[in-house]
Amino acid sequence: MGNRERRSDWEAMNAAEAVRAFRDQDQALAQAKWARVAAQMGEPAMLSSLFIPEPEQWGLRGDPHAWAALKEHLSTTAIPSDAAETNRLLRAAFKAVVGADLDDPETPETVFRDEFAHGGTTSGHVHLPTWRTRLIPLLLTRARDHARDQARTKMADLAALQNELGLTE
Repeated sequence: MGNRERRSDWEAMNAAEAVRAFRDQDQALAQAKWARVAAQMGEPAMLSSLFIPEPEQWGLRGDPHAWAALKEHLSTTAIPSDAAETNRLLRAAFKAVVGADLDDPETPETVFRDEFAHGGTTSGHVHLPTWRTRLIPLLLTRARDHARDQARTKMADLAALQNELGLTE
């Protein structure tokens, strides 16, 4: 059998069928790419991801345990796009986990939680001024950075997809 007789399936088709097949293939590829980007854009990050890595410095010995408990408490809560809502959720979670309202001026500077007591002089004590001035602001900064990075990633993904599909000028 000669080379002329060996024809691929594409060569055997008439021109109209080949164009239609390529168009269908391109359309399926484009739909798959859009679905991939949509899936990436639709997967929310959880607030617990803001707790990684842990801070290098704490106020009292109960603070790392409060940090871990808050991380667990927020493991199924998506990071809101709104900074005020993130702040509200973090403070509400703190109140639920630690039992102290960070916004209440009558709250003492330290709160003891037996479940955070694991030995040491200040074991089980949570230092509220550290949470107000360093730890909650750290988490809010991480949330802001996450939102900025997500926006950049989405824009880059969309630009790459538009380029792949030939939609850019």
